[in-house]
Amino acid sequence: MIMDLITLSVRWMGRFPKKIGGTFVLCSVVPFLSMGLSLATPVSASASMVPLGDSALAEVSGTGLALGFEDLRIEMSPTGYIEATGATVAGGLPYRRADARWYGLSFTAASSAGGTGYHFDGRPCATNDISCPISAGGFLVPNDNPLIVRVWDYQGVSSSGRQYLLRDGTGGTDVPTVLELLMPDWHQPLKAAFWGEIAVGLVDGIAPEGGRTYPGSGGTPASSHFLQSQTILDEVSLAGTNVRLMQFDQQTNPGGNADTTFGLSANLRITGDMRFSVNQTEDSLNALGIVPGFTDREGLYFSGVDTHLPLGSLHYQALIADQVPGGGDFILELTQIPNIQAIYEDFYAFAPGDTQGYQRTNRPQRYEETHGHWRIGDMNPATNTCTGPGTCSGTSGIVFRSADTSSMFTVYADRPSEDVDAWEDNCTGADSCNPPPRVMNPRNADTYHQVNIGDVNVSGLLIQHLRITTCSTINGAC
Repeated sequence: MIMDLITLSVRWMGRFPKKIGGTFVLCSVVPFLSMGLSLATPVSASASMVPLGDSALAEVSGTGLALGFEDLRIEMSPTGYIEATGATVAGGLPYRRADARWYGLSFTAASSAGGTGYHFDGRPCATNDISCPISAGGFLVPNDNPLIVRVWDYQGVSSSGRQYLLRDGTGGTDVPTVLELLMPDWHQPLKAAFWGEIAVGLVDGIAPEGGRTYPGSGGTPASSHFLQSQTILDEVSLAGTNVRLMQFDQQTNPGGNADTTFGLSANLRITGDMRFSVNQTEDSLNALGIVPGFTDREGLYFSGVDTHLPLGSLHYQALIADQVPGGGDFILELTQIPNIQAIYEDFYAFAPGDTQGYQRTNRPQRYEETHGHWRIGDMNPATNTCTGPGTCSGTSGIVFRSADTSSMFTVYADRPSEDVDAWEDNCTGADSCNPPPRVMNPRNADTYHQVNIGDVNVSGLLIQHLRITTCSTINGAC
């Protein structure tokens, strides 16, 4: 329901802190909440957009903003970072301070888009594949399948059991408006990358850019245990992901009045490949705060990742934030499922007429909306079995690779037996069993430079309640 009032193409460059570049096509401009932009008549691409007053805004109708991005790239400086600082540890405790930074976050075109690329330290990539963190080009969200920002009214049941709208869109009163961001159901795959740094035992934390020393040390070298790593996600799709902001009635006191607060729900759908590596080139300085040079091959690979994680459900479960009294700590909570039949029947999404539990077939469509999954690989043993020393027949699943083909390592990939009789034979009593027998991996040898250890399939992820409380201040929650 996008009203094509006007199409506007704008090209920009900015600082983030390095650059954001690309083109976006604005397919529709409409008001939402208390802010809005509108172009009442067609204008050229060089015209400015201006905010509307309340009277002018009231005359504009529509459903949302539809944004189609062309050649979009977001690239932080390789020394720009997001930081998590540790706390000073009191004497006598068996802990040490830890600090972490994530540098150079970038979103560029996936390897399949072709073109060139480069490493965080500026070196050109030999090949623009998953060994290359940053592509020279951007990715595309087409204007005929755009990213949408809009407000919408949805049917559903509130946390207190109040029916807002029926399935046919009728009935209900005082339906809360939801502000949402909807990713398209298709876009060009993208590449995301960053490099990280974690240091343990520094008195004043990781130093500023170029950090051979730390603040207040008088030039003393920052000698500490630290690890620098690189994370690359390639051929990534966010198609089907949505994030929704809403007014939420949190039933903090069952039987009492609900507290109205700000809530967030999301359905995260992410597919692609991932590489995590730590091996650095011979000329890399391997120093805190200095951009490292990583080798092209070494690392832990996750190929064929498919993740669906529902966080909250309209309108009865949301992610909310709260403050811990008496300190600077805070709480993030994915709220509990209320004990109301209309809610838990929707949340668990049993098959029609099923009162005993889940069925493998005949599940309603709602099951896939409230239940998530996490898969790595194609679940086909033929694509993740090593055929001989030093070679693997496919790239599906979880793969370890050494820095080069001459660097060998020993594989240990034993597992519990899948033979039910073998498990039962190990039982020594009615309620007691010894550990199940172990099946040795036939390729436990020191002649591998890469090995595939298999796939992962976790289905039916359902978060009924999650509460995270920080413990960072003296007078806080801990």
